[in-house]
Amino acid sequence: MSIKKIILLATIVATTLLANAQREKITFLETSYDYGMINESGAPVTHKFLFVNEGKEAMRIQGAKASCGCTTPGWSQNPIFPGDTGYVEATYDPDNRPGNFYKTIMVYFEKTMLKEELKIMGFVQPTLGDKAYINYPKNNGFMRFKSQNLNVGSADLNEPITKIFQVQNNSASPMTLELVDKLPSEANVVFEPQTIPSKFVGNIRVTYTATESTPFGMSKFPLKIKTNDIQNKEKTFWVHISVQESFTEEQKNDPNRPVLSIPKKDIFLGNITEGESTKTSITYTNTGKSPLTIRSINSSCSCIVTKSKKNQIAPGASATIKVKFDATGKSSYVNSKITFTTTDPVNPKQEVAVRAKVVK
Repeated sequence: MSIKKIILLATIVATTLLANAQREKITFLETSYDYGMINESGAPVTHKFLFVNEGKEAMRIQGAKASCGCTTPGWSQNPIFPGDTGYVEATYDPDNRPGNFYKTIMVYFEKTMLKEELKIMGFVQPTLGDKAYINYPKNNGFMRFKSQNLNVGSADLNEPITKIFQVQNNSASPMTLELVDKLPSEANVVFEPQTIPSKFVGNIRVTYTATESTPFGMSKFPLKIKTNDIQNKEKTFWVHISVQESFTEEQKNDPNRPVLSIPKKDIFLGNITEGESTKTSITYTNTGKSPLTIRSINSSCSCIVTKSKKNQIAPGASATIKVKFDATGKSSYVNSKITFTTTDPVNPKQEVAVRAKVVK
């Protein structure tokens, strides 16, 4: 085929596509909708998405497919002529679906490549009744929750991590939440909603972004909340976070990588009299082929204190940390752990269990 014929064919195709685009044009007035807060025990909620046929030919919806069986789509059945308005309905059933939701509906049109993705979202308030004391066993004043310790989990450097914790307003009046103190620069907290209706559940959304200056390993910070609770206005939660490095697949598969080896991962200290203390040690080795850096060594219990002199371990070398266990104020069995955070790309975080039986 000659160059002139190729150019002519391309021109014809482009002209045809342009003409089709002008004939077929659908514009939705909105493509997403937030239902806000709805009740789990309430009836299904419906929103109607309107669109205008701005093309030159009549259009008909071929069908609509939802991303979940909880969402039922509906749509205009008759042809939509140029200049006229059609609709797509999204009906969401909240029954037995407490918490946040985000769903999509894909809309298809007949005899055309046109399609549109619609989005719905919101928060379903759980129907609590007598379940409040089961689902939220702890309380501070009229606020109920699962725990005062909010464990966000493990965070990689420069990778935001978000976790949602729920609290219930068990009072007869709306409860307003406000931050009391400044948070660490890496943390952000949002209350959803700011004011929780009576007997309803709200979210404490915690987002943490570790940076190069953030200490590695496990850490915690207080989250103080001021409320209008008539029993106790101020609530304090503890946010727990573990910061570690993220490693590439190339680093993980590098035959010259550092490797942390801890032969003994479970230490039983035996019987210890309450109020007394005992000491032990943990030896670990770099069995890899490049230097290993110890980012942090943390204990899950304040009853355990660790001391380490080396944070850089040469290939083939070993190091030892001293461990002191204090049984003051403890009773029965104590199960704790010591966490090593290192530059071992395959196992950057390793734990050693430290157990003891405290006797009178």
